[in-house]
Amino acid sequence: MNWEAIGAIGEIVGSLVVFLTLLVLIRQMKEATNATRASTMESIGDRIQARLLAQAADPALSELHVRASHASTLAEFSEVEQHQLKMWWYTAFNHQQLQYNQISLSATRDEDSEFRRMSFVRQLKHYAIARECWDMSVKRQGGFNLRDDFIAYIQEELGEPT
Repeated sequence: MNWEAIGAIGEIVGSLVVFLTLLVLIRQMKEATNATRASTMESIGDRIQARLLAQAADPALSELHVRASHASTLAEFSEVEQHQLKMWWYTAFNHQQLQYNQISLSATRDEDSEFRRMSFVRQLKHYAIARECWDMSVKRQGGFNLRDDFIAYIQEELGEPT
């Protein structure tokens, strides 16, 4: 065996090692991406659960939301109740905006969040108070601002121009 043959074998072995290393790195990147997405979805779920548990644990807040689900305007509530309802919905808007950002950054897949987004859009369509708070946010009233790209995204889902 001459040195040229040994060198050629070395190059082949080196190429195989590089190829195998790339395969391992690709697999690790996929696993890291999946772990990030799982963590993101858990975070989204935790935020939703915290909001729902707050309402379930507080009879006064629960009663307020039952009344709000049948109301047609915030004007039907006291100033404190209006503030509570606005803060509740602003928290929901912020949560949806964070979820939108996570999708935009590919931290989660759009299909993983589809049902939550559609539930949010249904609430805006069917609950007057939610819609009133949304409209205030879109018009930049009430001290809560949303990003323009998120507003356009939701307005499109609502079938309305921005």
